[in-house]
Amino acid sequence: MRKIRRVLACVITMCMLFSVNVGAVHASELVNDEETITSGQEAEQVESTEQAEETESIESTEQDRETEVIETPVVVEEITSQNENVEDGIEQYLLNYVVIEKDCLTASEIQRVVIDIANQGQTIENANLTYINTTTNMEYSVAVSTIYDTTLVFEIDFSSNMPQGEYALERIDYIIQGSNQQVVFEDAGVDARFGVDVQLDLTPDAWIYGESEEADTAGIVIKDVSEDLTETDIESALADNANTYSDDISNTLLGSTSNGKIVVVLDPGHGGSDSGACRTINGVTYMERDINLKIASACKAELEKYKGIEVYMTRSDNNTSLGLTERAEYAKSVNADYLISIHINSTGSETTSTSGAEVIIPNSSYNAEIHNQASELGEKILERLEELGIVNRGTYTRNTTINERYPDGSLADYYTVIYASKMRGIAGMIVEHAFINNPADVEKYLSTDSAMASVGQADAHAIAEYLNLSLEAETVYNGIDYSAVYDYEYYIGKYSDLNQIYGTTENTRGALEHFVLCGMNEGRQAKETFDVNSYRLEYQDLRATFRTDLRQYYLHYIYNGKSEGRVATGTKTLQNPITIYQGVDYGAVYDYDYYMKQYSDLQKVFGDKCDDVGALEHFVLCGMNEGRQAKETFDVYSYRLEYQDLRLAFRNDLKQYYIHYIYSGKSEGRVATGTKALQNPITIYQGVNYSSVYDYNYYINLYGDLQNVYGNKYDDYGALEHFVLCGIYEGRQAKEGFNVHYYRNNYIDLVNAFGNNNMAYVYHYITCGKNEGRIADQQILYTIMGSSNVTVSQMVAYYNANAAYPSYYGATDAPTIEQFCQIYLEECNAEGVKAEVAFSQAMKETGFLRYGGDVSINQHNFAGLGATGNGAAGASFSSVREGVRAQVQHLKAYASTEPLNNPCVDGRFQYVTRGTAPYVEWLGINENPYGKGWATATGYGYSMRDGYIYKLCAY
Repeated sequence: MRKIRRVLACVITMCMLFSVNVGAVHASELVNDEETITSGQEAEQVESTEQAEETESIESTEQDRETEVIETPVVVEEITSQNENVEDGIEQYLLNYVVIEKDCLTASEIQRVVIDIANQGQTIENANLTYINTTTNMEYSVAVSTIYDTTLVFEIDFSSNMPQGEYALERIDYIIQGSNQQVVFEDAGVDARFGVDVQLDLTPDAWIYGESEEADTAGIVIKDVSEDLTETDIESALADNANTYSDDISNTLLGSTSNGKIVVVLDPGHGGSDSGACRTINGVTYMERDINLKIASACKAELEKYKGIEVYMTRSDNNTSLGLTERAEYAKSVNADYLISIHINSTGSETTSTSGAEVIIPNSSYNAEIHNQASELGEKILERLEELGIVNRGTYTRNTTINERYPDGSLADYYTVIYASKMRGIAGMIVEHAFINNPADVEKYLSTDSAMASVGQADAHAIAEYLNLSLEAETVYNGIDYSAVYDYEYYIGKYSDLNQIYGTTENTRGALEHFVLCGMNEGRQAKETFDVNSYRLEYQDLRATFRTDLRQYYLHYIYNGKSEGRVATGTKTLQNPITIYQGVDYGAVYDYDYYMKQYSDLQKVFGDKCDDVGALEHFVLCGMNEGRQAKETFDVYSYRLEYQDLRLAFRNDLKQYYIHYIYSGKSEGRVATGTKALQNPITIYQGVNYSSVYDYNYYINLYGDLQNVYGNKYDDYGALEHFVLCGIYEGRQAKEGFNVHYYRNNYIDLVNAFGNNNMAYVYHYITCGKNEGRIADQQILYTIMGSSNVTVSQMVAYYNANAAYPSYYGATDAPTIEQFCQIYLEECNAEGVKAEVAFSQAMKETGFLRYGGDVSINQHNFAGLGATGNGAAGASFSSVREGVRAQVQHLKAYASTEPLNNPCVDGRFQYVTRGTAPYVEWLGINENPYGKGWATATGYGYSMRDGYIYKLCAY
């Protein structure tokens, strides 16, 4: 029998939680009468409307005192087998029971199946139910729709052309803590079947029938059970159900009130796992449980603005739910005068056009005064709700349907919360505020927090009006007494804008609320003995803690300042400005007043507000990085310009100079003001002293791009770094006495050693060249006249490395390359021309005797004399020696004014302006300072020097 009671309790719970059509036939039969019902209808008419259905199905009624009435028969399979077999190594959990809502249904209905798993306290994560049409042998599966503790609810929709016939539950698959479990109903000894458009002969463990005109019992009949159920069993089952909704009362019970205040208990209907009516409108799901709580909370907050009233709530969150009788018990424990149960209405349909609010009140039998009080208060509430635009559907009563009686023999009220309240001498009522399945009601009154708050406030104003409550000049708000800093009369007297709003209507609660929520943040003075601005200016420790959060100064005075005897009025200027930030005292480099006077932008932000904490924070986080001066005795730029060692350490990180002065510089006696020019510019980079090739001032003044980047910031370290990493490679000159191009061009040994590696020339000069007295500040040009620097063997080797001596010369006066080179050396020595110059020029002009231009090999013209272009072949000579002599004489014509030593064979000698090209580099007209020269090609002389002479000399 205990198990049957448990099954009944579960069925009742599931019906409440998951809308298992409790009383649905009543609602569906009468829904078409909706348009005939008007506000002000008699109680017996209201009983047959949609809202009556809502209160029955969502807010448990006489079941709390008797039994639940279920219209549709529900098939109950009690599980007696112990299903503990193991399949595939997975433990099979036990089934407590299986409940099938309908033994027979039509093809357009929904079948609900409730299965309880004995899961040993573990969490069921998901489940699927497999069932089979035994007529067609087709198998189907449906996912769980709701999981509630150990109970699973499945909804099988037969509206989608599923075939008629007999259906049987086959198995259930579910997941517990990641483990897949399965129970096969046949193996568990469960015969769970039902018919679709087919009536079956079923023998389950129990049938549960609903109310009917012919029923002589309380509404529950058990078939095929060996024991008969008694009324005690039914009450026990209902008690089991009630226990699933009962939690410990979270409110502190204050006991009997002896202060003469009226006590009102607000009961947000439903709660806990009982969500009440639920509807989804425009994609948003609304739960009555949540709406009730928000309305009740707003009502409580508004009521507490009045004096002479104490307000309690049966729950303050959605984790708590009391049984209906327990709610009345709680109201009794706080000596309540009124218990107002807050609800939202609903009809059986998904949406409805029915709208409005109604109040269900106690009947007039047994303590008629309670009826009168509730009736008057209910009408006040409806009037206030009507002002919001909610339709007034009136108040009504409803009597018991099971002939229950009050002690005086009169008919009891139908609704448990009203019945239980009256039995305890409390005026209880149910306020149905709007319809949760009416889109218009939801949109206007239930869709936002502010809308729901307005509904709750309307309730509160109605209660206050009915009880004739008045607002109190309070100083306590949300548990904090503001009397140390607040006085209502002073506050509204000091500020005309507040007097117009709160003074004329004596809205003391509103004035206090304004002070707490707005006035403190605005720094308004609300009491003669406390001026928050004075309090803040006076105490550095408070500013360091609270900064500009004015509210905290009020609270500090309330909790500490007043008892400490702190002065809270009279201070007009900032006392003892803060210099310590995050444990560092910046007093050596910072002064609040100086900083504010120095910078107008900071004065507007911090000075005008006397925000010394913010000003110091700005200095630490921004000002130091920006190089702002915050004290007369410390200028970070002067400090940086003065000390090379600091620049080497900190470069452009200005903040570090401030920090250095704080911790070291001041105690070392370093000078921190007055220096305007960079002292002792840095010349050492990564251990190398570049002073012999680099000067900071020369470098940045010579190059405008560097001046903009490094000069304007006096960044001597950055400038030196640029020179080392970039300038040297770019060939930039950084000191008047050193030009890398000159140095390179001046010394053939360096060219042979370093080629085009500018860095190598710089390092050579630093480490060797300067000490050797080498010239780097001017170019040493390659003279044409002078002693030869090469030998015949060098010329031969050089030639052989580049070409093969032509066979043509075998029949000439220079049959071998050795003889050819010997002729060059002899002719050059005869006129004082360097052999390497003449030989290199011949190799350049003839392509190492390959010719190929206007001049041919048989002309013996080795330097293109007279070959002026456009096919002009130039001069021809009878022998190799004559041709070499003509070239040497022509070179001497450019390089010297001395006369020839041999007879002139150069036919163009007379056309040369003598002595205009003493250097190889000047042989090119473009590079010749006189505009003269051997050839018009750009860089002619340089290409001859670099491309031929230097290479020849290297052999």
